[in-house]
Amino acid sequence: MTMEWIEINEPSVQSGIQQARASRKWKVKTDAATTEASVLNDTSCPKLGQVHPRFNWLFCTDRKISREEKRNHILWTVTADYELPKRGDSQQQENPLNDPISISWSSQQYTAPVYVDNQGDAIKNTAGDPFLPPVEMPFSRFVVVIRRNLAAVPSWVLGFVDAVNASAWNVDGITIPKGAAKVEGLSISEWQFRGGVPYRTVEFQVSIKSPGEGGWKARPLSMGFHELDAQGKKRKIMLNGQPCSVPQPLDASGHKAETAYTLEFDVYPEKDFSVLLS
Repeated sequence: MTMEWIEINEPSVQSGIQQARASRKWKVKTDAATTEASVLNDTSCPKLGQVHPRFNWLFCTDRKISREEKRNHILWTVTADYELPKRGDSQQQENPLNDPISISWSSQQYTAPVYVDNQGDAIKNTAGDPFLPPVEMPFSRFVVVIRRNLAAVPSWVLGFVDAVNASAWNVDGITIPKGAAKVEGLSISEWQFRGGVPYRTVEFQVSIKSPGEGGWKARPLSMGFHELDAQGKKRKIMLNGQPCSVPQPLDASGHKAETAYTLEFDVYPEKDFSVLLS
Protein backbone atom coordinates (compact mmCIF):
# COMPACT_ATOMS: atom_id res chain seq x y z
CA MET A 1 0.00 0.00 0.00
CA THR A 2 1.05 3.62 -0.45
CA MET A 3 2.42 5.39 2.61
CA GLU A 4 0.07 8.03 3.94
CA TRP A 5 1.88 10.89 5.70
CA ILE A 6 -0.06 13.26 7.97
CA GLU A 7 1.90 16.00 9.71
CA ILE A 8 0.74 16.73 13.24
CA ASN A 9 0.31 20.46 13.62
CA GLU A 10 2.25 20.65 16.89
CA PRO A 11 5.52 22.28 15.90
CA SER A 12 8.05 22.67 18.71
CA VAL A 13 10.48 25.59 18.57
CA GLN A 14 13.14 26.74 21.04
CA SER A 15 15.22 29.82 20.40
CA GLY A 16 18.06 31.41 22.36
CA ILE A 17 21.21 33.46 21.92
CA GLN A 18 23.49 30.48 21.36
CA GLN A 19 21.12 27.71 20.34
CA ALA A 20 17.86 27.08 18.51
CA ARG A 21 15.87 23.89 18.00
CA ALA A 22 12.70 22.81 16.27
CA SER A 23 10.90 19.53 15.69
CA ARG A 24 8.23 18.19 13.35
CA LYS A 25 6.03 15.11 13.81
CA TRP A 26 4.02 12.89 11.45
CA LYS A 27 1.68 9.94 11.61
CA VAL A 28 2.41 7.50 8.78
CA LYS A 29 -0.02 4.76 7.76
CA THR A 30 1.45 1.71 5.95
CA ASP A 31 0.78 -1.98 5.45
CA ALA A 32 2.17 -4.62 7.82
CA ALA A 33 5.10 -5.49 5.54
CA THR A 34 6.62 -2.00 5.68
CA THR A 35 9.83 -1.64 7.69
CA GLU A 36 11.35 1.27 9.63
CA ALA A 37 13.99 1.71 6.95
CA SER A 38 11.33 1.99 4.23
CA VAL A 39 9.57 4.77 6.15
CA LEU A 40 12.77 6.71 6.80
CA ASN A 41 13.83 6.35 3.17
CA ASP A 42 10.50 7.57 1.83
CA THR A 43 10.65 10.83 -0.11
CA SER A 44 8.25 12.48 2.38
CA CYS A 45 10.65 11.90 5.28
CA PRO A 46 13.20 14.67 5.95
CA LYS A 47 16.80 13.69 5.29
CA LEU A 48 19.60 14.32 7.76
CA GLY A 49 21.16 17.67 6.96
CA GLN A 50 18.02 18.93 5.19
CA VAL A 51 16.97 22.50 5.94
CA HIS A 52 13.77 23.22 7.92
CA PRO A 53 10.96 24.35 5.57
CA ARG A 54 10.20 27.48 7.62
CA PHE A 55 13.38 28.17 9.61
CA ASN A 56 16.11 28.02 7.00
CA TRP A 57 18.90 28.40 9.58
CA LEU A 58 18.01 25.03 11.16
CA PHE A 59 19.05 21.63 9.79
CA CYS A 60 17.72 18.13 10.47
CA THR A 61 20.06 16.43 12.95
CA ASP A 62 18.02 13.44 14.16
CA ARG A 63 14.99 11.32 13.26
CA LYS A 64 12.98 9.05 15.56
CA ILE A 65 10.40 6.45 14.62
CA SER A 66 8.00 4.30 16.63
CA ARG A 67 5.58 1.60 15.50
CA GLU A 68 2.00 0.93 16.51
CA GLU A 69 0.16 -2.10 15.13
CA LYS A 70 -3.45 -1.70 14.08
CA ARG A 71 -5.92 -4.32 12.85
CA ASN A 72 -5.06 -4.14 9.16
CA HIS A 73 -2.21 -1.64 8.97
CA ILE A 74 0.75 -0.15 10.83
CA LEU A 75 0.71 3.38 12.22
CA TRP A 76 4.13 4.96 12.61
CA THR A 77 5.09 8.11 14.50
CA VAL A 78 8.01 9.93 12.93
CA THR A 79 9.75 12.87 14.61
CA ALA A 80 12.43 15.04 12.98
CA ASP A 81 14.66 17.28 15.13
CA TYR A 82 16.31 20.40 13.74
CA GLU A 83 19.21 22.40 15.21
CA LEU A 84 21.70 25.10 14.33
CA PRO A 85 24.56 23.51 12.38
CA LYS A 86 27.81 22.91 14.17
CA ARG A 87 31.04 23.67 12.36
CA GLY A 88 31.20 21.57 9.20
CA ASP A 89 27.65 20.18 9.56
CA SER A 90 26.35 22.05 6.53
CA GLN A 91 28.50 19.82 4.34
CA GLN A 92 27.53 16.55 6.01
CA GLN A 93 25.65 13.94 4.01
CA GLU A 94 23.25 11.32 5.36
CA ASN A 95 25.86 8.70 4.45
CA PRO A 96 29.09 9.77 6.23
CA LEU A 97 31.18 8.06 3.56
CA ASN A 98 29.87 10.67 1.10
CA ASP A 99 31.16 13.62 3.15
CA PRO A 100 33.73 15.67 1.21
CA ILE A 101 37.38 15.29 2.16
CA SER A 102 38.42 18.14 4.45
CA ILE A 103 41.72 19.91 3.66
CA SER A 104 43.14 22.69 5.85
CA TRP A 105 46.48 24.51 5.93
CA SER A 106 48.49 26.01 8.78
CA SER A 107 52.10 26.99 9.49
CA GLN A 108 54.35 25.33 12.04
CA GLN A 109 57.57 26.64 13.57
CA TYR A 110 60.69 24.56 14.08
CA THR A 111 64.36 25.16 14.89
CA ALA A 112 67.19 23.87 12.68
CA PRO A 113 70.98 24.30 12.42
CA VAL A 114 72.23 26.58 9.65
CA TYR A 115 75.57 26.20 7.91
CA VAL A 116 75.27 28.75 5.09
CA ASP A 117 73.70 32.20 4.86
CA ASN A 118 71.04 33.34 2.39
CA GLN A 119 73.76 33.91 -0.23
CA GLY A 120 75.06 30.36 0.07
CA ASP A 121 78.25 31.36 1.92
CA ALA A 122 79.47 29.24 4.81
CA ILE A 123 78.76 30.58 8.30
CA LYS A 124 82.12 30.74 10.13
CA ASN A 125 83.67 32.48 13.10
CA THR A 126 86.25 35.30 12.78
CA ALA A 127 89.04 32.73 12.57
CA GLY A 128 87.38 31.04 9.60
CA ASP A 129 86.22 27.92 11.45
CA PRO A 130 82.64 26.59 11.43
CA PHE A 131 80.66 27.10 14.63
CA LEU A 132 80.51 24.08 16.94
CA PRO A 133 77.75 23.50 17.71
CA PRO A 134 76.27 25.12 14.59
CA VAL A 135 74.08 28.19 14.78
CA GLU A 136 70.36 27.35 15.12
CA MET A 137 67.54 29.53 13.77
CA PRO A 138 63.70 29.39 13.85
CA PHE A 139 61.89 28.62 10.60
CA SER A 140 58.31 27.93 9.50
CA ARG A 141 56.78 25.41 7.13
CA PHE A 142 53.25 24.58 6.00
CA VAL A 143 51.27 21.66 7.41
CA VAL A 144 48.36 20.23 5.43
CA VAL A 145 45.70 18.40 7.46
CA ILE A 146 43.54 15.92 5.53
CA ARG A 147 40.42 14.45 7.19
CA ARG A 148 38.21 11.84 5.58
CA ASN A 149 35.62 9.26 6.61
CA LEU A 150 36.36 5.63 5.75
CA ALA A 151 34.33 2.44 6.15
CA ALA A 152 37.37 0.66 7.60
CA VAL A 153 41.00 1.34 8.39
CA PRO A 154 42.78 0.84 5.03
CA SER A 155 45.56 -1.74 4.94
CA TRP A 156 48.04 0.79 3.54
CA VAL A 157 47.81 3.21 6.49
CA LEU A 158 50.68 1.75 8.52
CA GLY A 159 53.05 2.10 5.59
CA PHE A 160 52.41 5.86 5.49
CA VAL A 161 53.91 6.61 8.91
CA ASP A 162 56.86 8.96 8.19
CA ALA A 163 56.40 8.44 4.43
CA VAL A 164 57.36 11.05 1.81
CA ASN A 165 55.73 11.58 -1.57
CA ALA A 166 57.31 9.38 -4.26
CA SER A 167 56.27 11.78 -7.04
CA ALA A 168 54.84 15.26 -7.50
CA TRP A 169 51.63 15.56 -5.45
CA ASN A 170 48.74 17.94 -6.20
CA VAL A 171 46.75 19.19 -3.21
CA ASP A 172 44.30 22.11 -3.37
CA GLY A 173 45.63 22.97 -6.83
CA ILE A 174 49.22 23.31 -5.56
CA THR A 175 51.87 20.91 -6.82
CA ILE A 176 54.25 19.66 -4.12
CA PRO A 177 57.59 18.48 -5.60
CA LYS A 178 58.74 14.89 -5.16
CA GLY A 179 60.08 14.24 -1.67
CA ALA A 180 58.88 17.58 -0.20
CA ALA A 181 55.81 16.23 1.67
CA LYS A 182 56.04 13.96 4.72
CA VAL A 183 53.32 12.36 6.86
CA GLU A 184 54.21 13.53 10.37
CA GLY A 185 50.93 12.77 12.12
CA LEU A 186 48.25 10.11 11.68
CA SER A 187 45.15 9.61 13.83
CA ILE A 188 42.17 7.26 13.52
CA SER A 189 38.95 7.94 15.43
CA GLU A 190 36.83 5.45 17.31
CA TRP A 191 33.92 3.84 15.46
CA GLN A 192 31.14 6.35 14.73
CA PHE A 193 27.64 5.96 13.29
CA ARG A 194 25.45 8.24 11.20
CA GLY A 195 22.31 7.20 9.40
CA GLY A 196 23.02 3.62 10.46
CA VAL A 197 26.38 3.65 8.64
CA PRO A 198 29.53 2.80 10.66
CA TYR A 199 32.67 4.76 9.84
CA ARG A 200 35.94 6.09 11.20
CA THR A 201 37.54 9.47 10.60
CA VAL A 202 41.16 9.26 9.50
CA GLU A 203 43.37 12.35 9.76
CA PHE A 204 46.75 12.84 8.08
CA GLN A 205 49.09 15.69 9.02
CA VAL A 206 51.51 16.35 6.17
CA SER A 207 54.46 18.72 6.59
CA ILE A 208 55.67 20.51 3.46
CA LYS A 209 59.30 21.55 2.99
CA SER A 210 60.06 24.59 0.86
CA PRO A 211 62.03 24.10 -2.39
CA GLY A 212 65.12 25.64 -0.79
CA GLU A 213 65.19 22.97 1.91
CA GLY A 214 65.82 20.19 -0.56
CA GLY A 215 63.01 17.91 0.53
CA TRP A 216 63.07 15.37 3.35
CA LYS A 217 66.44 13.84 2.53
CA ALA A 218 69.10 13.80 5.25
CA ARG A 219 71.54 16.57 4.17
CA PRO A 220 74.58 16.65 6.48
CA LEU A 221 77.68 18.63 5.64
CA SER A 222 80.70 16.55 4.73
CA MET A 223 83.06 17.31 7.61
CA GLY A 224 85.54 15.20 9.54
CA PHE A 225 89.00 14.59 10.92
CA HIS A 226 90.17 12.61 7.87
CA GLU A 227 90.42 13.16 4.12
CA LEU A 228 91.22 10.95 1.12
CA ASP A 229 94.65 11.10 -0.53
CA ALA A 230 95.31 10.81 -4.27
CA GLN A 231 95.04 7.01 -4.05
CA GLY A 232 91.70 7.19 -2.24
CA LYS A 233 93.15 6.13 1.10
CA LYS A 234 92.05 7.79 4.32
CA ARG A 235 94.53 9.99 6.18
CA LYS A 236 94.36 12.41 9.07
CA ILE A 237 93.91 16.07 8.24
CA MET A 238 97.01 17.96 9.41
CA LEU A 239 97.02 21.62 10.44
CA ASN A 240 100.40 23.21 11.20
CA GLY A 241 101.95 19.78 11.39
CA GLN A 242 99.38 18.49 13.89
CA PRO A 243 96.20 16.42 13.45
CA CYS A 244 93.20 18.77 13.41
CA SER A 245 91.26 19.01 16.67
CA VAL A 246 87.91 20.04 15.13
CA PRO A 247 86.11 18.57 12.09
CA GLN A 248 87.17 20.14 8.81
CA PRO A 249 85.06 20.79 5.69
CA LEU A 250 85.43 18.29 2.85
CA ASP A 251 84.56 18.56 -0.83
CA ALA A 252 82.63 16.01 -2.90
CA SER A 253 85.83 13.99 -3.42
CA GLY A 254 86.62 13.74 0.28
CA HIS A 255 89.44 16.32 0.23
CA LYS A 256 89.79 19.19 2.67
CA ALA A 257 88.10 22.30 1.27
CA GLU A 258 87.05 25.82 2.21
CA THR A 259 83.35 24.96 2.07
CA ALA A 260 81.84 21.63 3.05
CA TYR A 261 80.00 19.59 0.44
CA THR A 262 76.36 18.80 1.29
CA LEU A 263 75.60 15.08 1.21
CA GLU A 264 72.13 13.64 0.57
CA PHE A 265 70.66 10.40 1.90
CA ASP A 266 67.19 8.90 1.38
CA VAL A 267 65.92 7.95 4.84
CA TYR A 268 62.11 7.81 4.72
CA PRO A 269 59.92 5.39 2.72
CA GLU A 270 58.43 6.81 -0.48
CA LYS A 271 54.69 6.38 -1.13
CA ASP A 272 52.09 7.43 -3.67
CA PHE A 273 50.31 10.32 -1.90
CA SER A 274 47.43 10.38 -4.42
CA VAL A 275 45.63 7.76 -2.27
CA LEU A 276 45.25 10.33 0.52
CA LEU A 277 42.79 12.27 -1.61
CA SER A 278 41.14 9.52 -3.69
